[in-house]
Formats: sequence, structure tokens, C-alpha cells
Amino acid sequence: MTVFVRHEGGEVNKEVYMSQPVVTPIVQAGPARIRRPIRPLKLKSERVQEELAAMGWQPDASVRTFGRVLKFPASRVAGSYAAWVAEIAGQANQPVSVTLAGKQVTVMLLSRARKGQPSRWSNAVLAFAKRLVA
Repeated sequence: MTVFVRHEGGEVNKEVYMSQPVVTPIVQAGPARIRRPIRPLKLKSERVQEELAAMGWQPDASVRTFGRVLKFPASRVAGSYAAWVAEIAGQANQPVSVTLAGKQVTVMLLSRARKGQPSRWSNAVLAFAKRLVA
């Protein structure tokens, strides 16, 4: 590297000449880390049962269900509600028992089965129950 200094009218000018070109280092990033999606909070079975009870669902421990009885002003409205519950239960793959008796509809939530046995109460059952209440 050669450095020349010139003085002109009280100013100092520096000229720098380099014998080798300056090489800018290339930085390569490592493989990008893929972040896992944030998992929704999974409630314990007991917490799901507590939330269902708080929403007005009555537990029946003998058959592992939560039930709710709804009364409507007309049997036609009750029938429409029963059909709607059956439809969304089928879409959500949620086992449910719907009984229609005149102006009254009884909805029984069942825990989902795993390998032929009833499983614990899950967030999916709670989400389904919230859809019925809304």
C-alpha cells in the first residue's frame, strides 16, 4: 500500500493507492431454522369438564356424557335446532345424542372414542360445545 500526501493551499489531501484489491468477505448464513407453529393450549380432561359445567352442561358420570336440555317456543323451532346440532356434529366428527320431544331438545355430548374405548374429554369437545352455546 502506498500513501501520498499533498499539501495545497493549507489543505492536506491524502491519496491512497493499494497494490492489492480489497476483497469483501462473503458471509453465508447456515440453513434457515424452521420454527414450529405455536400449539394451542391443551386443557386437561378435568379442566374441560369444569368449563363444560360452567357453560351449563350437566355431567352424567355413569355414562361419561354431558347433557343439556333446551326448551323452545314451538316444536318446529326445536326440530330445526335438533337438525342443526346433528349436522354440525357430523361435520365436526363429534359423537352426540340428540333427542327431540315436542318443544324440548336434549343434547348429550359424548367423549370421542379411541380404539373402541371412550377417551378423555378434549379441547375439540369443548370447542364443539362452545359452538352450540354461541
